[in-house]
Amino acid sequence: MNKPIPESRWVNLRVEFLAGFSTYLTLSYIFIVNPVLLVGAGIDISRAFFATVLSATLATLAMGIWAKVPFAVAPAPSITTFFVSYVVVKLQLPWPAAMAAVILSGVLSIVMTWLAVRQNLIAAIPTALRVGLVFAVGGFLIATGLTQAKLITYSAGLIDLSTFDFSLLASRNAMVLYTGLLVTVLFRIRWFNFTGAPLLGILAATLVAGLFGIKSTTKAHLSWDMVSGIGTVDFGPLLDPRFIFAMLVFFIIDFFGGVGKYVGLFTAMGNRSGELNKKGIERSLYIDGGGNIIGGILGASSLAVFISSAVGITLGGRTGFTAIVIACFMFASIFTIPLVGAIPVEAISGILVFVAFLLIPWGLIIKKEAENNEETPLTGLDILFCFSAALISFLTYGIDKAILFVFLIYTAKIIWHGPTRKDIILIVTTTLLLLAVMAQLFL
Repeated sequence: MNKPIPESRWVNLRVEFLAGFSTYLTLSYIFIVNPVLLVGAGIDISRAFFATVLSATLATLAMGIWAKVPFAVAPAPSITTFFVSYVVVKLQLPWPAAMAAVILSGVLSIVMTWLAVRQNLIAAIPTALRVGLVFAVGGFLIATGLTQAKLITYSAGLIDLSTFDFSLLASRNAMVLYTGLLVTVLFRIRWFNFTGAPLLGILAATLVAGLFGIKSTTKAHLSWDMVSGIGTVDFGPLLDPRFIFAMLVFFIIDFFGGVGKYVGLFTAMGNRSGELNKKGIERSLYIDGGGNIIGGILGASSLAVFISSAVGITLGGRTGFTAIVIACFMFASIFTIPLVGAIPVEAISGILVFVAFLLIPWGLIIKKEAENNEETPLTGLDILFCFSAALISFLTYGIDKAILFVFLIYTAKIIWHGPTRKDIILIVTTTLLLLAVMAQLFL
């Protein structure tokens, strides 16, 4: 006869379930945003939706079952925006080749984790460099959102001010952007504090877009065609400078940009962070790299751990059961595919702007204090460099220039003060990134 489960255990399971559901709500919008973005790369929206759902489900399940941590993994809108708007559209690298670059960036991350390089760099990477990368990505996201809303355009690698008119601020597309942004912010404030606010913002923006006659031109539905895009990758342009550059940036955003997320999430777990720090972080990093491989093979682009996992942790999620709950809800999202097909690209413009501001650690900037004891506080000059990176990214719509700027600044500082062995990876990465950017000038 089976023994009854103690009441305390039921309580813990209930807490973990609610934590998982709450975390799912915070990132549920990605199952709309990611497929809609990937359509811009020429990928069928049904295939993109299936790839997004399946890749996120598998990676998050791995977090719960193997790493045993309450972390959610899914395609990040910041990386997908770079994938579509820059790699495929601007560099004109075919999307199967871009997916191959995503896969190789994941392989490189796994190798770095296996060599224990990434774990050692968690404490060694300058806080300002990580924050600078976030600002560069943020500036690019804002530029993409405003471009999708047709408020700004770019010409010859710079923002084209000649096409801007103040009347555009009252256009139909602008109203759609404002609706998505304001509804999201409204439901995120303390009075409502609804974790699914971005999803409400997208739905509200879609409704307003429909009133203005702005409708989606794509249709999504459940069919076996959804799986036809699996394995559509092309390693042919392996030596193409565009391919090398794309792979490097995917790797940099994942390898360097993700460090702060893991430090923050494990710190948020309180007393358990010390117990899980070694094995939990190591396995999480393997899954992080493996997620890129899964995302590339399935056709969802690069995957990343979501910092919104902290919502579930705050509500009491401490074990892998929380991640398993998140994964179950992720897979259930497959039945919302008709909704995804009705979302016009203009309806996600406001969400991209919102995500840009959400990415930036404002507390670290405003208070000029480290987020935890392992980080170095930012100086006024560091903050200036961070905002400069965002401005470069926004004015040129060239995230490559902004990221290179950040790496050059902090590599120069390291060399000036005298590099150590732990700085070799950073110096090599900066050199490779510089060569890749320069090679593009001869394309």
